[in-house]
Amino acid sequence: MAGTIIDMSRIKQLLQLKKAGVSNRQIARDLKMSRDKANEYVSRAENDPLGIDGLLKLDAPVLERRFHPGNPAYSDNRMDTFLRLLPDFVEQLSHKHVTRQLV
Repeated sequence: MAGTIIDMSRIKQLLQLKKAGVSNRQIARDLKMSRDKANEYVSRAENDPLGIDGLLKLDAPVLERRFHPGNPAYSDNRMDTFLRLLPDFVEQLSHKHVTRQLV
């Protein structure tokens, strides 16, 4: 299913299979995930400073934070501009006959 997060036990299995020399395509078949997702996780593991061996030693919550760190809230620079202008918008909206559309 698109957009779902793979649980950590499957990621550990993926890492163990990769360490054993299994191809990404076979890993995807064995773990019933898409090849793209398997390629993505293997790539992340290989590019991680700990490497596959180091990642296998981590506990599930720590491993999850390495693979699913989450998106930083409001990373777009437009949000910074909006927050800078927000006090002025609030002040303008306090005036009579001023609507959000006018502002």
